[in-house]
Amino acid sequence: MTKIKVFDARQEEMLAFEEWAEANGVTLSFEEGVLNQASVHLAQGFDGISTKQIAKPEPEVYAILKEYGIRQIAQRTAGFDMFDGPLATENGIIITNTPEYSPASIAEFTVGNCLNVLRRLKNVEEKIEQQDFAHFPDIRGTTIRGKTVAVVGVGSIGSHTARLFHAFGAKVLGYDVTPRDDYRSFVDYQDCLEDALKNADIVTVHTPLDATTHHMFDYETFKQMKPGAVFLNNARGGVMNAKDLFKVLDEDHLFGAAIDVYEFEEPYVFSKHTHEVIEDKDFLRLIQDPKIIYTPHTAYYTDEAIHNMVTIAMDAALEVIQTGDAKHRTN
Repeated sequence: MTKIKVFDARQEEMLAFEEWAEANGVTLSFEEGVLNQASVHLAQGFDGISTKQIAKPEPEVYAILKEYGIRQIAQRTAGFDMFDGPLATENGIIITNTPEYSPASIAEFTVGNCLNVLRRLKNVEEKIEQQDFAHFPDIRGTTIRGKTVAVVGVGSIGSHTARLFHAFGAKVLGYDVTPRDDYRSFVDYQDCLEDALKNADIVTVHTPLDATTHHMFDYETFKQMKPGAVFLNNARGGVMNAKDLFKVLDEDHLFGAAIDVYEFEEPYVFSKHTHEVIEDKDFLRLIQDPKIIYTPHTAYYTDEAIHNMVTIAMDAALEVIQTGDAKHRTN
């Protein structure tokens, strides 16, 4: 019987794992820790592995997996920038991800947090805590309807987000390296990123993170945005330079931001740090800045997403084991 080792297994995933294993006749073995040099020996004797990484496995891990005869790593998220694709390929290992586990989860969260920024929810909550229920301009908001929204990265998540903004009555601009004609009924594609940014009241990014998108949003890019615009990042932390975001907010160039991901979140996110001192000053500012609504990588976090991430990842693992390839391979 086929055996797969599951790293970073979480209790909330267990029902989906059990259902998948029974349906496919596969034996699963679970580990709480992530895949790294200290834990990779636990994969010996298995046909494949799945993990849910944030941290990067050490380079030595790929050679060890090759030695064990393992030909794939099934990542249970859309992001795969934590893996060294060329090194994996060199060792005959296919990396897969789950690119469309629940576009609705992230798209709905994006629009919801956009509303929170526009309606100054952070200010409202602060007033309520002070039992101040008066109406003043510092809690007066504005609507999505009538605004122009730029969607940067019009893929499965970006297109779903664009549909929702369009349904709210916004004009939607799109920027993508490969525009799709079937989206043109609700997306007005722009020829360059600057054209999309300079005309948008709201900018939301939904690109993967790679060498071409790392710090895509830096000071220069933020300054190309329309004064008073809102910036939303529910993609990958590394697509923006957080220090540059703070700088344009300090200059009052942007109205505000909703940020779900941070480039250096790994030491903090997905674990509890109550009563601990947060040493990362940029991360601390994300949390405390009155113009930013920060959430700890929760845009994806729904019942539907958890089930689909497990199912899609495990299907990909089995696909590589059985055929030597997979449709969701990333390298």
